[in-house]
Amino acid sequence: MSIAFVKEVHSITFSPASASSLVLPSITPAMGNLLVAWIESLSSSPSISSDTGGNSWTQVGTTQPRSGSGYYIAMFAAVATGSASVVTFSIPGGGYPNGQIMEFSGTASSGPIDASGQAAGIGTSPTCAVVTNNANELIVAASCPNSGGTWGPAAGWNQPNGTNPTGGLTYGGIFATEATAGTYNPTFTVTSDQWGIIAGSFKHYTAPPPSTAVPNIPAFWM
Repeated sequence: MSIAFVKEVHSITFSPASASSLVLPSITPAMGNLLVAWIESLSSSPSISSDTGGNSWTQVGTTQPRSGSGYYIAMFAAVATGSASVVTFSIPGGGYPNGQIMEFSGTASSGPIDASGQAAGIGTSPTCAVVTNNANELIVAASCPNSGGTWGPAAGWNQPNGTNPTGGLTYGGIFATEATAGTYNPTFTVTSDQWGIIAGSFKHYTAPPPSTAVPNIPAFWM
């Protein structure tokens, strides 16, 4: 089973200016699929406070500050229960929030997170290094956008719905599936800006080996 992007929901509006939470639109994933969420705001301690679908979320890496500013970004992942989910982020002390959830099929149905990477800087190519440990892993990255900037995926990386300023997805996460284990650098293209970036790698689904157990044959059949 190959890894594939399924769908996404987002709220990338840079508002309100002061907020303690951000509620994303409802998403109904297939059971066992991977959900990757990210949140950017002024909050240095964002978390997922509720999920109506009962998904169990794990933070990927640690909260990453944007270089030279008071903005932060964090990433979370969950294996979907299959129920409709409205996810609410807690962003104490936050403001100007943005968030997104992306759904992928073909990833490991248990313990999907392999590795993470994150960095901050100033320039036109926000990137970080992720060292994967397995072949055919999915890498997902997100970066602190700046309202009015033009963000997009660098060559070799994909973005849901391409680049769509009207829909806000110019600021959306990027992803790619890599064939071999190694070091990868998810990269955005952007007009020169301060940035922070965080990324995670996620294991490919591997079917369990066939059973080699010998059936228990009653003696009278022998």
